[in-house]
Amino acid sequence: MPILQNETCTVQIDTCGAELRSVTIQGEEFLWQRSNDSWDSTAPLLFPVVGRCRDEALTVNGKAYPMPLHGFARSRTFSVMPDTEVCSVTLTDRADAKTSVHYPYNYEIMVTYTLTGHSLRVDYKVINHGDEPMYYALGGHPGFCCDFGRVPGDWMLRFSQPELLYSRRVYDTGIISNTQWFRVFDQHGDLPLTRELFCHNALIFERLRSQTLSLINTRTGKAVAMDISAFPYVGVWSPYRDDASFVCLEPWQSMGMSEHEGSELSQKRGMHCLAPKAWEETGFSMTFQPSSNH
Repeated sequence: MPILQNETCTVQIDTCGAELRSVTIQGEEFLWQRSNDSWDSTAPLLFPVVGRCRDEALTVNGKAYPMPLHGFARSRTFSVMPDTEVCSVTLTDRADAKTSVHYPYNYEIMVTYTLTGHSLRVDYKVINHGDEPMYYALGGHPGFCCDFGRVPGDWMLRFSQPELLYSRRVYDTGIISNTQWFRVFDQHGDLPLTRELFCHNALIFERLRSQTLSLINTRTGKAVAMDISAFPYVGVWSPYRDDASFVCLEPWQSMGMSEHEGSELSQKRGMHCLAPKAWEETGFSMTFQPSSNH
């Protein structure tokens, strides 16, 4: 398991899915540490789709391919690339016979983590090694320790710009509405976290003006600020249950299955089309503020 470390911060990354597993500052953990009872992930990589496909399959050139929720990258074993930087590591995965069952493209994805002070940068590079255009989308899904269900009023979301917050409706089937929106917050300013926010699954925001979204504990000062400027969609999710003690902040290039959307990958909302032999880069950063007693 690759480890990045400086004087105060330690970061651990799993080669399975290139998944961020731990971020501690002076021993204080920021990332959810998995539980089979509520959510058994920490910060999965979403690729080559974000969310759920219709009938759990996608179609490319008339052929159907089974596709699990949020894609298959989260279960792939990534290779660790040699890196001379002490506080940076790159992991990579490339198409093979196993991935061709789910996805017909000759892809390569590289994930680079760079630690600077209390900030962690996550950079993605997607390469199309094939001879035809390649459709894909990716996203982040980090879950942060947050006991908002047990201590009401302490935790909030802070947007860097004033926002009138509307979310798309997510039905019980997991389908995302094209037409039904609901107002999440009636005023500008910080959004208090309550369990009822997640009674209809995730909150899905788009066309935000904010460049940064922060999760803040107003009592202890513990916080994480995420740069969301490169992503058109942002999901905020926690299970709708009293004992779930984490919240996920999720920068997305695309989103899950929506109404009237078929299974054809090229027609899925937000997909990127990557030319043959071309590559694209994107990413986000997280800055961590420990509790005042650390």
